[in-house]
Amino acid sequence: MLPRWLNGGEATPTRYLEIVETVAREDASAGWVLSQTIVAGVAAFYLRPEIARTIFGPPDAVVAWGSAPNPVAATAVAGGYRVTGAWTFSSGCRHATWLGAHCAIAGTAEERTLLFPKDSARLTDMWHVLGLRATASDSYAVEDLFVPADYTITSMYRWPGKEAAAALTARFTATGLYAPGTAAVALGNARGLLGAVVDLARKKTPRTAAVPLRESEVVQTTIAEADTRLAAARTHLYDTIRLCEAAAGREGAVPLDLRMRSRAASTFAILAAGDAVAALYRLAGSTAIFEAEPFERRLRDAYTLSQQIQSRANHYATVGRHLLGLDVDMRWI
Repeated sequence: MLPRWLNGGEATPTRYLEIVETVAREDASAGWVLSQTIVAGVAAFYLRPEIARTIFGPPDAVVAWGSAPNPVAATAVAGGYRVTGAWTFSSGCRHATWLGAHCAIAGTAEERTLLFPKDSARLTDMWHVLGLRATASDSYAVEDLFVPADYTITSMYRWPGKEAAAALTARFTATGLYAPGTAAVALGNARGLLGAVVDLARKKTPRTAAVPLRESEVVQTTIAEADTRLAAARTHLYDTIRLCEAAAGREGAVPLDLRMRSRAASTFAILAAGDAVAALYRLAGSTAIFEAEPFERRLRDAYTLSQQIQSRANHYATVGRHLLGLDVDMRWI
């Protein structure tokens, strides 16, 4: 999704989802890191071209950022900002060349993302987790770091600024990309497990059983139901994002009703994929518990995805409040 003038593909959100889902079907951690760092690349649309080339021009360029466990405020100073703080869940930070710090600006209502070379920060190895282990989503911290104003952007978690209006992808908020991106990872991971279970059912005969797994009506029903649920969730997600793209192309932004619909479709797909994984895992029996097999890793990755902030079921409440005409917190829309 980098700009074409940076030799990027300037892919649409739908194409982004297709790529992330395809990679996650092979490995959820790889799909997850792609989903996060590709969105960070949209920052290039907010920067002056020469600054964007400095950050994103090298062939190995990757920007990663995380969330702050405690609010961080940067202080405006002559020529830029000074900041001290820490951020966690920085997927891809070990491969990154630059990092970003989401900050409030002290004394204002403004939020900005400050970009700086990775060697300006101190990374901490904290990613010892159940699943998505290969994302190395570690933490980083800076102390009294000066960041020139030209290396900062309007927070992509708020409504995109007019400086990015020319690019379709940049007409989405960061959450408007991260939420369906998380869903694409979940769907790809679930599809990968479904394929593994089908392969196993074709050749395995459980101990004490008279027939192979493939002859069991329970197995047949569970596989068909999982396939249908995943297909339905995927279709709804992609159809919704295509509607968002069309509206953004016409109107210069994604209308609020469609942003809400995208939020609900993303949440539904993530949760549906997690339910499918749990049901499919049980079919594999004792084969599923061995690390040499693909099943236990798919389950761990699915459960870790289900704990991510984009996966919270209470996002439905936000959408429901909107449908009822009530005020809502727009942070995750």
